[in-house]
Amino acid sequence: MFLPWLTRTLVGTNVLVFLAMVAAGAGFLRPDALVHIAWGSNFAPLTAAGQWWRLATATFVHFGVLHLLFNMWVLWGTGGLVERLFGHGRFAAIYA
Repeated sequence: MFLPWLTRTLVGTNVLVFLAMVAAGAGFLRPDALVHIAWGSNFAPLTAAGQWWRLATATFVHFGVLHLLFNMWVLWGTGGLVERLFGHGRFAAIYA
């Protein structure tokens, strides 16, 4: 099955971010919450204080390998269809 480029890019980016987190010392199965905050997780007090970029980066931060695998399985299975139906730009907006 052929996947459009944005879906493949999002899956690859998610995996690379997770591997970088693990290489930097985050736990493989269940990283500490402070690690997630440091990597851009959406932590309401920081987001409300002006760190709006967390709304976008949080989609790439996963709480362990099982969380990553399940999310990438769903993205792999549905992302191509959504990308073909709505186009690259709208799919990127939906994903974010």
